[in-house]
Amino acid sequence: MVISKIRKKLVIFIWAAIIIFVLFIFLQWGMDVASSKGSNAKNLNIVGRVNGIGISYTEFEKNYSQTLQQLRKQYGELSPEQKKVVSDRIFNQMVADVLMNEEINKLHFDVSDKEIMNIILNSPPQNVMNDTSLFTNGKFDINKYRAIIQDPRNSQYVNMYAAQLKEVIPKQKLQDYITSFIALPDNEIIRNIVENYQKETIEYGVFPIANDMQSVNYTESQGKEYYETHKNQFIIKNKADIAVVRFPIEPSITDQDLAYSEIKEIYNEVKSGKDFAEEAKTISQDPGSAANGGMLGWIKRGMMVPQFEKVAFSMKSGEISTPFKTKYGWHIVKVYSNRGDSVKVAHILIKLLPSDETIYNIKENADNFTKIADKIGIEKAAENAKLSIDTFKLVDMDNPVIEEYGETRELKQFLKNHKSGDISYAVNTGKYFIVASIIAKYDSTLLPFDKVKDVVKDSTMFATAQIITRGRAAGAYKLIQKGKSFKGAVEDRKGKYYKMSDITMFSNIPGIGNELKFNGAAFSLKEGLTSKPFKVGNKYTILRVINKKDISQDELKKILTNFVSKLKSMKQQEVFNDWLKELIDKSKIEDYRYQFGY
Repeated sequence: MVISKIRKKLVIFIWAAIIIFVLFIFLQWGMDVASSKGSNAKNLNIVGRVNGIGISYTEFEKNYSQTLQQLRKQYGELSPEQKKVVSDRIFNQMVADVLMNEEINKLHFDVSDKEIMNIILNSPPQNVMNDTSLFTNGKFDINKYRAIIQDPRNSQYVNMYAAQLKEVIPKQKLQDYITSFIALPDNEIIRNIVENYQKETIEYGVFPIANDMQSVNYTESQGKEYYETHKNQFIIKNKADIAVVRFPIEPSITDQDLAYSEIKEIYNEVKSGKDFAEEAKTISQDPGSAANGGMLGWIKRGMMVPQFEKVAFSMKSGEISTPFKTKYGWHIVKVYSNRGDSVKVAHILIKLLPSDETIYNIKENADNFTKIADKIGIEKAAENAKLSIDTFKLVDMDNPVIEEYGETRELKQFLKNHKSGDISYAVNTGKYFIVASIIAKYDSTLLPFDKVKDVVKDSTMFATAQIITRGRAAGAYKLIQKGKSFKGAVEDRKGKYYKMSDITMFSNIPGIGNELKFNGAAFSLKEGLTSKPFKVGNKYTILRVINKKDISQDELKKILTNFVSKLKSMKQQEVFNDWLKELIDKSKIEDYRYQFGY
């Protein structure tokens, strides 16, 4: 029994070590990735290349499937958007892995079998050291641990552990090498402690510019004058007009029929006497309630979607509903108790999601459309297929975020690397497969007045309103200097007054938001002083520091040790991520996942 537990903990540690490392270096930035319709990636069994080195499709698919399996156990079936996120993360991790291995080879950060065995014997994982079955006289006994490690019956697990360490340790050496020079100056430590722990009480006034827009009279001659003096605002760079045909990733009729059949079967079973809570635990696809037997607790009207409430509030205690559908999928509800305007309910959910086969078929339809559009153009192809086209003007080629689709790296690369009239391959946005065509590209073009009339009008009115708002804030400041109360001065000039206690450098300030400019001004002011008016976002503000709470020496001593360790860890992560990003920027990365339907 003890041996079995230790084996399991070693395996858990192996995966924990890898996951922690991958999370540490996980890329949160975009990569410049080239893609090509002509690549024969399927024949080569690769989903991408990094500096000419292929990324194995077999390995990618294995990692992708394992990750999906783990996530499904925790959260139930995943949506197409969630699967896209998983695909991106696995690909990014594999790209980072190739780049790091290149650097490891250059720097000769290899690891010997002797070194690995020394780590295994002398540095047991923390979760193993916490196992009381390995204790002697209340303390961890390393000799008991070594006896298990050296037992021939456990060689399979030790070898597996050693193989994983052989992967992880060179990366740890690389990480240590990159971050070894980091030192934290005393002034940086103190500054960070102050930013996180010093507190202030402030009062401030907010004067939104939008409030003065209604009082502005606009004429076209004013607009033309503004246009002539602000032409730089109307020069567009790296923009494109694009046409997009979308193929929604939605469940097919077969998927819908299967989901209904499944929920109907579950309904028949619970009506025949099967325990509702046990069925929910094993079958429900609601990750938030399944583990608790589907229990949602007490709900009131307005807490759930209308279809759910209609059923739940029409039932009596002990009743089980027939299957019904909401935007989340098919439900069966059991009411446990009624109390006034509340009901205590549990539910079983079967999500209505497209199967992998359905997604593959949608992708194939999009691919076929691409081939036709390549020959006859996207408009004719869409007309023949009775598909609608969405047109988007002045899309930023460096950051092509289209609200309904989100940002996709593949679309960015298509816009940067292709010319007007070109057709993209089918891009998976999670919610849709999209096929795009470039209508026009603008490298650096001044838009004529007639094309930007509405924008000029808004800009002119805003500029005028800004002057009025700044004047109101300045008026309040003058009244304060003459002796009027802060609150009275702000309200006299039609501003909104606020008072906040115990704010820190990173507090979210009501009426302002998360604005370091505002917080920085507050912490740079001396106690009792009032700031001059300054602009934050689309509003003007003035503020006064009522009092500052400095950190005492005793408090400083308490937090110093842990804070320095935390700060150093953050600094190491920042340095390593910057190093890896620079490495990525210099690399040629090719992504062929679209050929496999990802």
